[in-house]
Amino acid sequence: MPSIQHRGVGWALRTLRVNSVFASPESLQRSLGSPPRLGAAPTPPSKLRRDFRCQPQARQPGGGAESWRNWPVWELTPRTFLPATTVIYFHGGAYVREAISQHWGLVEQLLREVPARVVFPRYPLAPGTHPGPSSSDPEAAPTPSSAEATVTGAAGLIAHWAAMVGAGEVVVMGDSAGAGLALAAVQHLRDIGGGVGLPRRLVLISPWLDVTMSDPEQAALERGDPILGRAGLAEAGRIYAAELGVEHPFASPLFGSMTDLPPLTVLASTGDLLLPDARRLVAAARAAGVDVHYDEQPGLFHDFALLPVPEGGAARALDEVLGQVLRHGLVALFETLVFEEAGDFSHGLWFLIYLAGTAAALTLALLVAAAACALAPRSPTGSQRAFHVLAHPDNRILPVKEDETLLDAPGARTRRTGAFGGFTTLSLRGADAEQTS
Repeated sequence: MPSIQHRGVGWALRTLRVNSVFASPESLQRSLGSPPRLGAAPTPPSKLRRDFRCQPQARQPGGGAESWRNWPVWELTPRTFLPATTVIYFHGGAYVREAISQHWGLVEQLLREVPARVVFPRYPLAPGTHPGPSSSDPEAAPTPSSAEATVTGAAGLIAHWAAMVGAGEVVVMGDSAGAGLALAAVQHLRDIGGGVGLPRRLVLISPWLDVTMSDPEQAALERGDPILGRAGLAEAGRIYAAELGVEHPFASPLFGSMTDLPPLTVLASTGDLLLPDARRLVAAARAAGVDVHYDEQPGLFHDFALLPVPEGGAARALDEVLGQVLRHGLVALFETLVFEEAGDFSHGLWFLIYLAGTAAALTLALLVAAAACALAPRSPTGSQRAFHVLAHPDNRILPVKEDETLLDAPGARTRRTGAFGGFTTLSLRGADAEQTS
């Protein structure tokens, strides 16, 4: 059963008639020429710019597969190090709306919890949409374009990062229309080849994959979805597809081949108008031999995984969404330290064996040190000299400058447990340890 918070958000969305934009082709058309709606956040918010390194690419003229170079594209990374994993994220918005704050919330979670480098493009919206700020602004919206140019540019962006960091380090994510763009771009990249491998994984959240909106199951689902409507979405899809037609795989990747795709993670929910798209994708991909992780939540509406509700937090923490990326980031870091430093795979394997032997030897040495410490006499109170290491309250070892004198605080429960190889260890507990350190 949906949580109280989820039901409250649904009530608010229905009260505000958020889905009225998609109620008819006319209402969708009227919205195209309007300024960006309340809540739009097409550029990184100040909090992300403050807490993370946020580097916009220099915009350059380009066409075809290089058209992405004229899009605003931000590379966001933690300030202290460069992660091994790169996530390219395409936001949703029915191809006619900019990113919103919830998209940046997911970006922040990827930066903090994976952590990953996140590449976030402000890709062109469909023809006829509001042009946005002045073109002199380097972060301004690119010129609106149809599916052919947008998918080609998105595929070029993915290929660029695959060549930069290695295809095995790239995860492509998207929600709603952004998920459709992500799948179409990867299908196109597979079809054109070019020597660049496909990304490690595709993560699709509430994907919009068939802009025809012709699935018969959607009539019943529409009544319960407070965000989307069939008629307006079909009009947005028609505008986006342009001369290609709505059944072209660039606009509706469900009509494309699923053969030889990378592993898929798909999140869906039974209260989402686009649920049939997700189910059809999973069936077709599995029939083509693609590895698919599918999570379908009962009773939740469209894009629930981005919302500040318990179900959204649980979905974002799914093993296949964050955990899969996290595990790969750690594995990639280890492979960089071991195999790339050691040479080819065979040499790396021997180096791995060497590391295992070294670890075993160090473990034995530490056991001997622990035994020696346990048998050592108790030290007198007063000033103690510690070399190199100090025990933290949670028993982690923190570095201390050599020859730094540590004075026992009055009443501090400190105990010299022994010396080994020029190192002195102290056992401290609770607040006394914090005061001393």
